[in-house]
Amino acid sequence: MKKLGCKSLLVAILLLAFSLPIGCESPFEGMTAVLSNDFIDYRVGVQVVDANDLAPTPYPDNAEITLSGEAIDQGLMYATDGHSLNNKVGAAKLVNNSITLAVKPYTDISDANPLRFQVKVQAPNYLTNTRAITISSLDSLQFVDIKLIKDSETPDGITFNKYQNNGLENGVSKQDVSLVLESKGTSPDPVVEVNISAETTFKDVHNKQISSGSTLNIALTHFNNTNPAAAMNIAGGVHDVLTSSGERVSFLVAGAIDVTAEVANTPIKTFSKPISVKMFLPSTTYHPEADRTIRLGDKFPVWSKDEASIIWNKEGNVMVERDGSGKFFAVIPVSHLSVWMLAFNHPICSTPVKLRYNASSELPSSVYITVAQKGGNGQLIGDKAIAVNNGDEVLFKLPKNMNYEVSLYEGSYAVATPLDRIDLNSCATTGTLTNKKVSLNPKLYFDLETHCSNGVFRYSGPIDYKLASSNRWERFSSSKKGKLKTDLLEWGKTYDFRVVYKGQAFMAKKTLLKSDFRMSGQKWEYWGNGAQKQTFFSMMGSCE
Repeated sequence: MKKLGCKSLLVAILLLAFSLPIGCESPFEGMTAVLSNDFIDYRVGVQVVDANDLAPTPYPDNAEITLSGEAIDQGLMYATDGHSLNNKVGAAKLVNNSITLAVKPYTDISDANPLRFQVKVQAPNYLTNTRAITISSLDSLQFVDIKLIKDSETPDGITFNKYQNNGLENGVSKQDVSLVLESKGTSPDPVVEVNISAETTFKDVHNKQISSGSTLNIALTHFNNTNPAAAMNIAGGVHDVLTSSGERVSFLVAGAIDVTAEVANTPIKTFSKPISVKMFLPSTTYHPEADRTIRLGDKFPVWSKDEASIIWNKEGNVMVERDGSGKFFAVIPVSHLSVWMLAFNHPICSTPVKLRYNASSELPSSVYITVAQKGGNGQLIGDKAIAVNNGDEVLFKLPKNMNYEVSLYEGSYAVATPLDRIDLNSCATTGTLTNKKVSLNPKLYFDLETHCSNGVFRYSGPIDYKLASSNRWERFSSSKKGKLKTDLLEWGKTYDFRVVYKGQAFMAKKTLLKSDFRMSGQKWEYWGNGAQKQTFFSMMGSCE
């Protein structure tokens, strides 16, 4: 990480971060005919964060990402240094848990045919997660937080534990194995029971029996339906996903379990006989087809998805039962280890909804929009963090046969009270979100032009910022062709700024001083502390 001690507010970051490899022609060396900073129409800022919003350290250490999917296979996704990204491990690199991805210029993206790819993220002491990303024709700049679950500090609605059983002989279970995963809190209740019968043999990913080892190591992660956001952390996601029948659907989840296990350091994939997974269901669990809470005898569809796949497979149905204490449960016969869930699938509406963003300010904003099921368990169906201007439209593909509650938040994740909240009917095609907040902060205008001894460069792209006292980065107003305007900063406060480029994070800290700006009409323009107006992002010498 480089620290730059410059007098300018955040510009010196960009001066070095976007210093030009060949003169000032383009930051994309050797790619000027294919990929130019001025002609990138679609960008995705990806950030890897802890799924627990209360975690003292919001960023997992040593996180790594791997990209896959049709957009990657077609060579349409690029890093900001200009190289095409592929599905190999290490092809895309996180810097400070962040990366900006660019779509190849002139790529045709329509409402009916958005661009899709997947991002797989893993980090030590965290559970691997996969997030499907969709870029629609309106998503010029969106921000995606991929959340990882720390095994020791799971968020509400998610429970994790590891178990060890030494009752194996030459890789074969010599006795019945029973494991109970309990909820968190002072009065824990069982949420999942796993039973493995004696004489069960274990097989690897090649369907070959694991014939050595005396210890079974198994890990269970349970997702319940009491927390509306829990389903969003299921690996691969449950919204606008693909089933084995070729249909794109969204799921309303009653419960899910991710089971991983190994013998003699060899991951288990299948068994000689299915293992029994008893999943307890809260009495408030919603049955969408009956439009009520669950009852004894209800049937729930069962789905599974392998970590390496993007396809959910239908595994039949199970019946809701009740034990002697009155708790509802369903027993799933698990034939292979992957994510298993009880869920009803809803096909995607034929026409996406266009949400119009209305604001009292002409300045751009970074906002976070969530779409949840209206009623039932209020499951979070989809979300999007995006940079918008007054009058812009934001596109969502939503599931059929349910109504929705749409919330608008300031910033890049759900904090404080929503700026607006509206209801939409099933498969609505339009809606309006209104930001009535009037900012009391100054309207600041910056020219991000970089003057070099060998030319000029104007930057387009995202910038991150945070109060110096905070430990979580937020999305700053983005630059477009060298212009930036914002009302996110307050006089006298100290901020950190960050730009990630060419495998490095460029950082700067600056206190916003009114003396560095002069009023011009209704806007404050950067002047600097000299007798003559200074170019905010200029620096003596070459940009190389």
